[in-house]
Amino acid sequence: MGDLWTFKYEPKKFDDMILNPDIKEKLRNVIFEDFPGLMLYGTAGVGKGTFANILLKETGYDHMWLNASDETGIDIVRDKIAPFSQSMPMTKRQICVLNESDSLTSTGKQNAQKMLKQLMEDVHKITRFVFLTNNINDMLPELQSRCWVISVSNPPIKEIAKHALNILRQENIEFDGKDVLDIVKKCFPDIRKTIWSLHENCSKGKLVGSMISATEALNKKLLQKVIDKDIEDLRKELRGNYIDYPDLYFYFYENAGEFKQPGAAILLIGKYLYQHRTIAVPEIGFMAMVMDFIYGKVV
Repeated sequence: MGDLWTFKYEPKKFDDMILNPDIKEKLRNVIFEDFPGLMLYGTAGVGKGTFANILLKETGYDHMWLNASDETGIDIVRDKIAPFSQSMPMTKRQICVLNESDSLTSTGKQNAQKMLKQLMEDVHKITRFVFLTNNINDMLPELQSRCWVISVSNPPIKEIAKHALNILRQENIEFDGKDVLDIVKKCFPDIRKTIWSLHENCSKGKLVGSMISATEALNKKLLQKVIDKDIEDLRKELRGNYIDYPDLYFYFYENAGEFKQPGAAILLIGKYLYQHRTIAVPEIGFMAMVMDFIYGKVV
C-alpha cells in the first residue's frame, strides 16, 4: 500500500527535491553544465535515483539505465554497457546510469570497474556515466577521479516534515502532528521510507499512530549487525528477542541492495529460507547464512 504514495509523491522536477542546500546547488550544476562523469553516494531513500531520473528528463539525452546488482562481472560491461556507450547517439550526448554500482566487481579477472575506467575515456566525447552507490568505498579511486563525486546526505528534516504534512493534507488524512514528527524522526534520513510509513499508519482516513513495527525495527538492527560483521552482538540479539525468522529472511530480501552483492545475497536468502522449514534450530540456520555472506564477501 505504501508504495502507491512513494510513487505518487516522488519529485518530478528538480526544484521539488528535498536536498541539503549545498548539495542542491552542486546537483543543479550537473543539469546545466557538461559534467565529465557523476558519482552520487549516500544511504537509501535520500534521492540518488530520483535525481538521476530528473537529470535524464531535463537533458533529454538518449540513455540506458542498468541495475548493476543484477549482473556484477565484466560481462555486463562487454555485452551491454560498451555497445551502448560506443554507439552514436541521436541526441548531443547519451547517458549510462549504473544503479547500485558498488556491486560491480573491483578485483580479479572479473574486474568490471577497471574495464569501465578505460571505456569512460574511450567514449568521453559521446557518453557520460552516472554511478549511484550506497558505498563509495567500494568504488575504485580511478573511477572516482573521472567523476564529479557528490555525497547526497543530510536532507533538511524540517523540509521532510513539511512534505509529510502536505501529503497528508492532499490525501485528506486526519492526523496528530506529534505522530507525523515521530515517523519523520524514526525514518530520517530515508525520505522514501518516511512516505511509506505514513501510508502504512493510515486507516479509514486517519493517521492512527507512528508505528514502525517493533519487528521491523529489530530486523533493521539485525541487518546492520550483519553488514558490520558483528557476530557476537548478532547472536546476543537473536537469543534475547523473539525472532520471526521467515519475516527476517523476507526483510533481508527486501533490503538486498544494502549488501555488496545483492544478487548473491538473494540466492543465499532463498536457499536458507527453504532450509528453515526443516532445520531443528532456526538460529543456527540463520547464522550459517550470515557466515556464507561473510566468506562469500556479500558483506
